[in-house]
Amino acid sequence: GLAEDVPGSIFDTAVFQEEDRLRSVYDMTAGRENPYMLHQELGDWMTRYCTVIREEAKLEKTDEKIGELMERWKDVALPDTGEWVNQSVVFTRQLWDMLELARVMVRGAIARKESRGVHLRPDYPERDDANWLKTTIAEWTPDGPRLSYEPVDVSLIPPRPRQYKKDIR
Repeated sequence: GLAEDVPGSIFDTAVFQEEDRLRSVYDMTAGRENPYMLHQELGDWMTRYCTVIREEAKLEKTDEKIGELMERWKDVALPDTGEWVNQSVVFTRQLWDMLELARVMVRGAIARKESRGVHLRPDYPERDDANWLKTTIAEWTPDGPRLSYEPVDVSLIPPRPRQYKKDIR
């Protein structure tokens, strides 16, 4: 597995794909959406519904909102169309990545039917090591994230519930 053992065509294809992706963002001039406003909406929804307390109905609505924002992203009009040091192109391109990551976070939270650490599900208030002592892995597909899981190695430090003092003075 060294990079020098991989055919150069693999790298050339990746470079072409990334350049094509960048060019498609530069071409976003005829739309109606402002990428900075889409970003603000995404942040508002994620802050409101996908922080520590995660209620399934609100997560589902957030997933729908992310789908809407993804569609609206396709209708962005770049605030700056210059070719040199164009921060709006960089931001707009990264905004798509933020939308994908937000969808992974929300769908992972919906799937995880337990409370653990800073993932608090009021509908599943207990930690469930039998079913959820595992790491979530997300692979992006054209249909959205595909979730899979791998076990957590607990051989060196066995898991135990956190205990918080109710009255600290």
